[in-house]
Amino acid sequence: MSATVVTRVRKPVVTYVTRNIRSIDTAKFDAALRQLELFSQPALMADEYVDQLDTMFTRLLNDMAPARLRVSTSTNKWLSDDAAAAKRRRRRLERRWRKSAADADRQIYRRACRKAG
Repeated sequence: MSATVVTRVRKPVVTYVTRNIRSIDTAKFDAALRQLELFSQPALMADEYVDQLDTMFTRLLNDMAPARLRVSTSTNKWLSDDAAAAKRRRRRLERRWRKSAADADRQIYRRACRKAG
C-alpha cells in the first residue's frame, strides 16, 4: 500500500493600511488644517516644504482618522483579473443606479451585467 502525501497550500497573506476617511468631521479638519505651521511658517526650500507637508498631513490624518493595519488572506483563484474587474464595475454601477434611480444609470448597469456574466 502506498502513502499519499497531501500538502496544504496556504493562502498568501496581504497586509495593507487603511484609514476611515468618511469618519472625519470636515469642519474640524478644515479648522485644524488652517492651524498648521505649513501656512504660518512654511519651509523655504522645495524639498523641505514637501517634507513639512508630508509630516503635517500625516500627523493630522493620524489624529482624525488613525491608520489601521489590515491583513487579508482572501483570494479569488477562480476569476481572472478581467472578470473580477468587470464584477467590481457592475457592483459600482448598481450602487449608482440604486442611489439615483435614473433610467440611464439602469441601462448602463444592465449592459455591465451582460458583460460581467
